[in-house]
Amino acid sequence: GKIITFEPMSAQDRRVVHLALAKFPGVVTKSEGKGATRRVQIIPVRE
Repeated sequence: GKIITFEPMSAQDRRVVHLALAKFPGVVTKSEGKGATRRVQIIPVRE
C-alpha cells in the first residue's frame, strides 16, 4: 500500500481522523510535523 499524507490541520481535526481510522485494522495513523504544519499520515499495515 501507499502512505497517504493529509494537508496540515488543527489538533481537533487530526484527533477526529485518528479516532475514525482506529477502527480499521489494516491501517495505522500518525501525526508528523510541528505547530501549524502538523499533518496526519495514514500508513497501511502488512498482515
